[in-house]
Amino acid sequence: MVALDVESGLDAPGWAQQEFGDCELGDPRRTRRLVKIVGDQAAQPSGSYSQAAGGNRHDLKGYYRFLNSGRQELDPERLLQTHRTQTIRRMKKEPPVRCVAFLGQAHAYRARASFFNATARTADGYLGLLFRRPPFIKVPEGANGLGKAMRAFINDADMLGTSLANYARNVAREVIGVGRAGTLIDWEGQSENRVYASLYTAENMLNWRVERIHGRNVLTLLVLHEAVRNIGEEELGGAPGVHVNFK
Repeated sequence: MVALDVESGLDAPGWAQQEFGDCELGDPRRTRRLVKIVGDQAAQPSGSYSQAAGGNRHDLKGYYRFLNSGRQELDPERLLQTHRTQTIRRMKKEPPVRCVAFLGQAHAYRARASFFNATARTADGYLGLLFRRPPFIKVPEGANGLGKAMRAFINDADMLGTSLANYARNVAREVIGVGRAGTLIDWEGQSENRVYASLYTAENMLNWRVERIHGRNVLTLLVLHEAVRNIGEEELGGAPGVHVNFK
């Protein structure tokens, strides 16, 4: 294995080709697509892929087809294999470093160490300030359909038994922790015929695009990641299956 300089190929397009250009994905076109995706995102790491691709529809279509392929060759281990190889090649270029320590000393050091999770305590403090008083929720009175629907939603906002007040607390916790959270309002039309809310964390909001339409900023693209458990396989005696959906 030939050693590489530490800074070899670190510019965005060259880095992507060097790190992922040798991936065996069963078809050279998939490898080229992977290099294109990684190169675009590396050039604009803070934005969504729609922004990184400059809104190019062909690139976006290839991106989603790549994510939704489900082929065995596209598992994370295989995608990262050549990246690991290139990292090891860079490490070989550096001189070895010897670190001598007794095992007992290492255990003693770890036993003495203390961790004060100040960030989590601060976030909990902010959350407590926001909800130091119970939220005031007003719904239409009477036995009309709207009042009944709103009362059902307040008592069980997500159809998982979470009240609207607790759901709001969960949303606030995500926003304080990572700066973003999403709520998808959906309709259940099979049995209860009612509206419900689904909470999506920042990690599960993969891509989005906002466009200016008739003087308003309108969300025109949103890609959500969710894992769905296949109950049918478990009921038939097999292992419970979990598959990934992109909404």
